[in-house]
Amino acid sequence: MYNAVMEGIKNSDQKLREQPEPNVKFFHRPFLKQWYGRVAIIVLSIGFGFMFRELIISPKNAIIITKYGEKNQIRLPDGSLVHLNGNTRIEYSSHWSADEPRIVRLQGEAYFSVIHKNNNQKFWVLTSDKIKIEVIGTEFNVHSRQTTSVALSSGKVRLEVKGDSDQAQSIIMKPGDVVELSEKSDAIVQKKIKAAVLTSWKSDKLLFDSTSVKEIFDLIHDTYGYQVNLHDKAILQQYITGSVPNKNLDAMLDGLEYLLNVKTTKSDNIIYIQAKL
Repeated sequence: MYNAVMEGIKNSDQKLREQPEPNVKFFHRPFLKQWYGRVAIIVLSIGFGFMFRELIISPKNAIIITKYGEKNQIRLPDGSLVHLNGNTRIEYSSHWSADEPRIVRLQGEAYFSVIHKNNNQKFWVLTSDKIKIEVIGTEFNVHSRQTTSVALSSGKVRLEVKGDSDQAQSIIMKPGDVVELSEKSDAIVQKKIKAAVLTSWKSDKLLFDSTSVKEIFDLIHDTYGYQVNLHDKAILQQYITGSVPNKNLDAMLDGLEYLLNVKTTKSDNIIYIQAKL
């Protein structure tokens, strides 16, 4: 089934590129057979580096896009709630009947509260051509930019990773697990992390737990669209534990100035950072 779906995605890639992308749009799609899913609260962050191909889902698809620094909240056809972070694109069928799967495709970052259906209607999240996430009554975070990381806070998640040989590897995660996957290789790394660090953006703040400054600057670029210019690159070797407000970019920079003892200046799409005198 997975290979058949991926083939449909590739064959319809040209059709998607020929259509303009308003913030919300609907268009026709062929029918797709069932996949997996159950109740879940999910936070997903899927990077624009993993550009999706055309996905065949159902008679109609909805596409919603947030701008840099913009947040939005939507409901899926089954009533599930989704919070979208800045620089995010979500695509899903505009109508899910009881005998159809629930399939969501995401680039960017989102927090999902997924409703369980009495008929155990299946729910899948697609992050790239190689990675699928099966929702099995759980709470988890997915962050994918240059690599994809899945952090499980409770319940159960099954990852299906397709390697260069087209053989899919299944990974069952336990609460507290973090799995990092590379789009460019078959390397898989498992470790532990605090889930709250990855989900705090939804409450207009960012939590850091020995987080590298480089990761924070990458986050600024991915969410707000600004490049960071450093007067002293030694700052990239620092790690931060604490929190900063994240209601907007200015509030976040004020918090970073305090934590890092630096001065920040914005000009066009560049943030200049230098040590305080």
